[in-house]
Amino acid sequence: MFEPCRTGDPGGPAAYDSQTFGPLRFQRKLLNSFGHPVPVLAGQLQIEATKASPTVLSTAFGSDGDEIKMDITSSYNVPALEKLIRTMDYSRKGTGSVTISDEVTFHAASQFEDVLITDGTWKQLDDHTILLAMGKSVLRVSIQTPTGFTVRSERVQEMGAPAFFHIGLVLNKPVTNATVTMTFQPQPQNPRP
Repeated sequence: MFEPCRTGDPGGPAAYDSQTFGPLRFQRKLLNSFGHPVPVLAGQLQIEATKASPTVLSTAFGSDGDEIKMDITSSYNVPALEKLIRTMDYSRKGTGSVTISDEVTFHAASQFEDVLITDGTWKQLDDHTILLAMGKSVLRVSIQTPTGFTVRSERVQEMGAPAFFHIGLVLNKPVTNATVTMTFQPQPQNPRP
């Protein structure tokens, strides 16, 4: 049996308590954007979803692949942020791939961290490659950045949900403009992390 290697939203809690829907809800890493594969800008997580208004800029759907581009600038309360555009490109060619690109512009140089989430295992192969694994499945994540990056990983287990890793890809220096691109491709024959 070929298990999928999971990356992305780690899923909801196994149980709810009195704080789940109260004012302390988003102090839980599982529920706030720390537990989701979205950037951390100048050390700041995304604001509550009900207070943001992201915009779909374009979509394209075809036999070889699909693309969606969104302006998610409003999801952050970061004074130096001018814009943050996320593009997802799904290719059906070969074994398939998904590419996520985040293009950020700041008024003043700021820290930028892109994020991978997995409840499998992971291993950094080199300066541009991370493997995510679960069961017999391995995803190769090829990462392109303008400055290189440092990995900051944290294992999170909250609210009875399965543990997951927040894998922060922190650019090596503050930036005013940057594009980070992550391409996910299945690699079932690669060594496991």
